[in-house]
Amino acid sequence: MPREDRHPNAEINPLIAKLQERTLTILQDPLSEETRKARRNLLTFCAVSMFFALGGIVPKEISALGVELTVTNQKYLYLVAVLIVVYMAVTFLVYVAADTQRLLIAYRAFKGDFNMVKDAANDRFQDRLLLRGRAWKGTVLLRAVWELLVPLLVALAAIIALQNTTIPM
Repeated sequence: MPREDRHPNAEINPLIAKLQERTLTILQDPLSEETRKARRNLLTFCAVSMFFALGGIVPKEISALGVELTVTNQKYLYLVAVLIVVYMAVTFLVYVAADTQRLLIAYRAFKGDFNMVKDAANDRFQDRLLLRGRAWKGTVLLRAVWELLVPLLVALAAIIALQNTTIPM
């Protein structure tokens, strides 16, 4: 009895193996190590910034630099924090753009192999292929939302929190 992912036509089986390999490539971690580091740094800085902004913590001095902050300087400190969040978010997006290009190349190769197998396979086998394709597309979409949108929403929340912080006189 043939395995479910094997086709009776022996010529199609190497294409199926290649298709499965390409599927695994697409389902692997979508972010490179550099992008992960940029995301981690963005989320860490945003968390610290939001802690200060939402907690109403306003530093009066920076002892490591031996600097005392006036009210005006404290406002600028929050402005600089906003600029840092924006910079880190843009850096993250640049890295994501590079990773997206890599994934699009892999997806196009997958799509070409998928169409070759689909054209050569019988109807029953085509249905199984299409069902698998729909299943992993949902996984890829969910990961994209989690890996990309959540950090950007956290950055936006940090920017809003920093801008809405009132500094006591």
